[in-house]
Amino acid sequence: EVPTMRGCVVCLALMLLLLPAGSAWVAPARGGRLLTCRGSGSGLIMPDDPEFKLPMGAAKPRSSDSSKSKTELEMEARLRSIALPETARPLFGLAAATGRPGDLVFGSESPGQSADSVRMWAMEVRRRGISRVISLSEGEINGVEAPGFLAILGEEGFEADSLFVLDLRAEGSKARLEELLDEGRSFGERTVVHCKPESGDTALALGTHVMRSCGTSAEEAESLMRARVKHSGVKERLPDVEQLEKFVEEGSLK
Repeated sequence: EVPTMRGCVVCLALMLLLLPAGSAWVAPARGGRLLTCRGSGSGLIMPDDPEFKLPMGAAKPRSSDSSKSKTELEMEARLRSIALPETARPLFGLAAATGRPGDLVFGSESPGQSADSVRMWAMEVRRRGISRVISLSEGEINGVEAPGFLAILGEEGFEADSLFVLDLRAEGSKARLEELLDEGRSFGERTVVHCKPESGDTALALGTHVMRSCGTSAEEAESLMRARVKHSGVKERLPDVEQLEKFVEEGSLK
């Protein structure tokens, strides 16, 4: 049975509705073939027709790269034209240090000074399956409104012997940090590290963890953490390489 015009229109409308958000449908040129971007589900038309034109807004292939065929260059241009969505920013910037599956060490922004903010932070930390907390600023948690930081976390289900305060400027602080992280790992428990705003201590602690767990240099650890920024949705949490090297070598931020 020959399909009616109305049936064709309905089929075309359904195809357009099934396209990923932000994608544009392009009809195959003569001899063209449909390729799929692995993991994105987006159909990509890569033509054999020399008259094929890239859609408006797509990056043009670089003519200086003579080692690649026209089809390869056009494929790269089309891939660059697809906007990949960034991961939504997590509450309080709560994310694993490396982003690797099974990483038990997390970093977080400051929970704040108000009782409501700390309570919300504690609830989110618990929701993420984290049971151990390392606070890198005693002054920060002492400044929390009544009933206080420790009392609020206790009310939200945290055990007192799973809450720690560590000053990275104290002698032997690196060894103590590693001891606490190893202890959590031995129990199979997740640990979150946080500090007061703008101090950079959380990034330093996470960088130390990445160096040790991944066997990297300070520079490599910073690069690995930078590569995970977009994946985790966290905008800032990168250690200063020189400071990280010094902390690991000397054992504290003297």
